[in-house]
Amino acid sequence: GGAPAKMAAPKDTDKEAATMPSGPQPAVHLASYRSRKSADTGWAQLRRTQKQLLGGLSHEIKQINLGRGKGTFYRLLAGPLASEAAAEKMCRSLKQRRQYCEPSFMSGG
Repeated sequence: GGAPAKMAAPKDTDKEAATMPSGPQPAVHLASYRSRKSADTGWAQLRRTQKQLLGGLSHEIKQINLGRGKGTFYRLLAGPLASEAAAEKMCRSLKQRRQYCEPSFMSGG
């Protein structure tokens, strides 16, 4: 038995998978709001004020239930970023501008 013939097809699909990862993507958590509407408004404002940093990113609003006494919050996430390190770097830049920021993840795909 010789070595199996190498086919080119799987390589192409691998390459596609690398550019379109599924699963959680590195992102930054910028703020929490009491309503989805506030979160949308907040994103519009942040995108304007931090245009150099956030201009090219998309956003995701994650509903978080913090349980009794706290209730539901809407977390504003921006991303996806290239890596967790990129998210940390983004947060350092935003914190220098007095903007709350924590590295986080947004849902991929």
